[in-house]
Parts: sequence; structure tokens; C-alpha cells
Amino acid sequence: MPVKRTENIVVDVWNADKFRAALVSALIALGYKQVAGSGNDLIFSIAAPLSKPPKDQAYLRVLVEQLSVTNIRTQVWQGDGVNQNTLLNSAPIMVEAVGNANIIGYGSGESFPIKFVAFDSAEVKLVCWMRSDNQQSIGNAGFIFPSMKSESWPDNSLFAFAATHVDFGALRCLPGNPYGPGWQDFSPYHEGFPNNVNFGGNRDILKRLIVSREGGIAGQTSPDIGILAAGGMGQLAEYESGGEVWVNIRNARSLAFRVA
Repeated sequence: MPVKRTENIVVDVWNADKFRAALVSALIALGYKQVAGSGNDLIFSIAAPLSKPPKDQAYLRVLVEQLSVTNIRTQVWQGDGVNQNTLLNSAPIMVEAVGNANIIGYGSGESFPIKFVAFDSAEVKLVCWMRSDNQQSIGNAGFIFPSMKSESWPDNSLFAFAATHVDFGALRCLPGNPYGPGWQDFSPYHEGFPNNVNFGGNRDILKRLIVSREGGIAGQTSPDIGILAAGGMGQLAEYESGGEVWVNIRNARSLAFRVA
């Protein structure tokens, strides 16, 4: 079954309160439940399909702040099902290596569009957003739950992966995994996979995302998730191949979802 995509472009004079309300609404529509927090700092949970109690809930802490009159800052943290409070001391997921959170910038009193795209399946519970007028400020909140889990993955570790960067530069899992005592990052992009169109003028698609790193394979997705050579495409754009429609996250070699 393809990944269900819900797309909504909202034009408004945005502020942190409006953006937070729209993001919360999109998360709840995917099945996330708010379980803690208040104001601009909220915690959500959702069931992790291949995880066992007590590590069968994936948590997101979402912090949306009015950084200045013309900047909205969003940070997202990942947590497991044992203690929600651990989220308050964990490293942000959706943060670049230089420490910059997702920031939406705009002019004072400016009305502009934000594009929200929600991806929903048994394997994906993810909301992405960006300023659609300039293809800037892309961000995401949510999880990928690969349909196949390695036999080496322990039952006392949550089997869920979130983005380490705003554009899904890598996937991250929580401590307690078989690869080490701390956080572990997995690159979904295979060395040598192209960024752009191939010699035939088409874009290569590698179906079935393999979640791996040095030391082994953690899991694998269905053919509805893969890697697309998306260089030169817009972000969150469509690409049709062989009667299938794929949506990319970023405009390079990119995580992509089959939506039709």
C-alpha cells in the first residue's frame, strides 16, 4: 500500500502560536497523542509497531518559540516509552551539526505560505513543512518504523528512527540499541548513489530503504520507502516513474515515499 500523503498550504501572517497550532493538528491527525507539556513545549507519543513493552511507545518533544519578531524556531527531540522526562535532557533530533534549529524567517507583518505535508502508513508517521514560496526552512517531526527488524535488535530498545537533520541527512535511534550504549546515527544514503538524473534522463530510485551502519543492518522498509536521485527537484516535490508517484524530502539524493 502506498504511503498516504496529506498536503496543505496555508497563507497567513504567521507567528509561533499559529505555527504550533498547525503542527500539533497535523501530528494529532497522524495518531500522535499529547501526553505532557504545556504552552510552547509539548510531548507527544505514538505506538511503535515492532517494539515490545515497556519500550513500545515513541515520544516526541516539540518546542516552538517566537525567537524574534521575524523568526519562529522549532526543535524536536526523540524519546522512548519508559520515562517522558528523559526528553528534557536529550539532544535535539532536528538540529544541524552546527547547532541551528529549524528557523522560519519572514518580514515584519509579512503574509507568506507554509506547506505542510503529512506522510502516514504503518511505517511512517511524519510531518514535513517549509516556506513554499522560496523553498526554505524545511523541517520535520515524526518517526519511521521499518517493517523488518533485525533479529539482533533487543526487545528492550525502541525500534523507531527520527531525522538527525532538518532534511533527513541521517536517521537516529535511542540508546540501548545493539550498536552501542548511546545514540546511533544511520545513513540511508549509499555511497555512489547519484544525486541527479542518469544518462537516460531519468532519476534512479532505490526501493526498500536499508537502515544500516558499520557493524550491521538494523532493519529494512517496504518498497514504499526508498532513495531518489532528486538533485534539481524542489523539496517535497513529485516524481513519476513506471506508474508510481514518489515524493522527495530534499533536493539531492533523498529519502522518498511512494504515494501512488
